[in-house]
Amino acid sequence: MRIVTLSDLHIGKWGDFGMNTLREVSRLDADVLYFGGDLAEPDHDTPQRGWDRFERGLEMLAASPAPVKLFTLGNNDLEQIRNSFVSEHYDEMASRVGAYGFSLLDAVPKVVGDVAFVGNVGWYDGTLWTKHCMDDVFGYPNDPAAIRARATAYFCGQEFKGRLLKNYSPDDLFAHCTERLSNHLDAVHADTAVSAVVLGVHFVPSTQFVMGDTPKFAYLNWYMGSQAHAEHYLREKVVLGFTGHTHRSDAWSVGLLKVHNVSGPKQPRLFELEKSSDGLYVAKTVL
Repeated sequence: MRIVTLSDLHIGKWGDFGMNTLREVSRLDADVLYFGGDLAEPDHDTPQRGWDRFERGLEMLAASPAPVKLFTLGNNDLEQIRNSFVSEHYDEMASRVGAYGFSLLDAVPKVVGDVAFVGNVGWYDGTLWTKHCMDDVFGYPNDPAAIRARATAYFCGQEFKGRLLKNYSPDDLFAHCTERLSNHLDAVHADTAVSAVVLGVHFVPSTQFVMGDTPKFAYLNWYMGSQAHAEHYLREKVVLGFTGHTHRSDAWSVGLLKVHNVSGPKQPRLFELEKSSDGLYVAKTVL
């Protein structure tokens, strides 16, 4: 099984990068296309402009010859939605991506043969945060309580027009996503017809995925993910892991599992799942 992956194209932000990557995807032969979130930049002043970018991206993604097309939400994809509660996001987004032939993994896992694909935006909880050496940089506070308050004000208050979370706090959304992901993994692990699981979480599972060469950027760890996501990748049947969000093209191990960040400049990526002589799946990187 050949799996082509890409994530965090942010169409409308980085010139031709997103469109050029989408054109490359259409030339790759694969069985499964996995998109890991943040397809296009939302426009808070003119929401329709963000949706137009999003749907143009979906249209180009749909040109992939892969017969199975999968989509996992990113934070920017959630910001495209302004008029539905979190509990309704899955229905709205599943309908929008479904119109282009995609299955939304946040809503329900997808089983292909005996391989289950599970995915979720994940969100963050502050557990990856470390204090940095500057009091304030790029407008972000350097205190955990202040960072949490800023996130709440942004998503629940008037700074974000439309109040993404409405009756949720960012902590509520994290708990909601984590519980949903656990339930989906429980279901596919209980399915005796499933031999292997491919797992993708948009937000990253540990500090090794975010630590850069410049100490002043360490404070951004607060918004990058959660150490709690790592436990999902450690589930017994998971043989291949994807993550995104941080715009890095690297891979690190979570336990014995190799988790690939597919959100950086090296896109698209191509992986292959093969059964070994003992009947177990082995993942390898092709591109």
